[in-house]
Amino acid sequence: MYDGGTLNINGTADEPVLLTSIRHDGHYADLPGQWGYVWLSSGSRDNTVNHAVVRNGYIGFLADTVANANPTLSIRNTVIENMSLAGIYGQGARIEGDNLLVTNCQTATLALTLGGRYVFSNSTFANYWNYSVRRSPQLILNNWYESADGALQLRPLQQADFYNCIVYGSLKEELMFDFAENGTASFSFSNCLLKTETSIPQSLLLDCLINQDPKFSDRTSSDYHLQSDSPARGRGNAAYLRQQTDLDNRVRSNPPSIGAFEYFENSEVGSWNSEVGIRKLELGGRNGRVSRSSQYGLCISGYGLYNRLQGVHFNKTNK
Repeated sequence: MYDGGTLNINGTADEPVLLTSIRHDGHYADLPGQWGYVWLSSGSRDNTVNHAVVRNGYIGFLADTVANANPTLSIRNTVIENMSLAGIYGQGARIEGDNLLVTNCQTATLALTLGGRYVFSNSTFANYWNYSVRRSPQLILNNWYESADGALQLRPLQQADFYNCIVYGSLKEELMFDFAENGTASFSFSNCLLKTETSIPQSLLLDCLINQDPKFSDRTSSDYHLQSDSPARGRGNAAYLRQQTDLDNRVRSNPPSIGAFEYFENSEVGSWNSEVGIRKLELGGRNGRVSRSSQYGLCISGYGLYNRLQGVHFNKTNK
């Protein structure tokens, strides 16, 4: 999406908008890296995504510097999965996310770099990538970059706040704080369940659970609902709810559970997981079509940037 442009994706709980690869058969059904990304370039504004499923690409959403006081991207009720780099990749952006499931990304579910403002609530970031070895924590916060001449450039991280979120995965450390010594880095976690070995000041952790298995129903089949004995059950704060329903469009309890899914005794009705959810979307139908011209990216000719990002570390840039 170019300077001054706006992208609005507005699906429904029953008919989410599907952004995926052209092929859905056999080996390709869940294969990451088959297309590029949705690029919200610098200067795009007021982009909104509601009720979408984004899968099998390189990056789900790549969001650049904000053009006005509104978020670069406001995203709700959305699943992002099977990405060969990152689920959401912000570069000095302003992003607000709620009721998200972001999972199965080779590097990061969330890479929030070059400063910016970010708020995420009632979301599950679960990374059990198994196509290759994943060495990077899935949540990356960064406030600097190295310019082409090798100079350190500071970009203030003005806000990175997480409410009622799960950040859990297969690594011992799922959080990376890549901060320059003299840079601005403002972040906090409230009523979150986190997997980390980093010593985070208690003032930045409000009623959080650390290194407690969230007990997902069946992560091997991408079912990130909660079991009855999950420590995340009923441990959220209703004050952080931006909407009264969860990712399954069911009314949350009070107090709510942490993450994208509320706990219910019977979680089969309306539940999301990759196999059932994609079958429900009826691939190849009205919501499942992706034109051949857009297979390397949506709204842009993305292949050039795809190549430029290959092998680039998150704390370096070609800016």
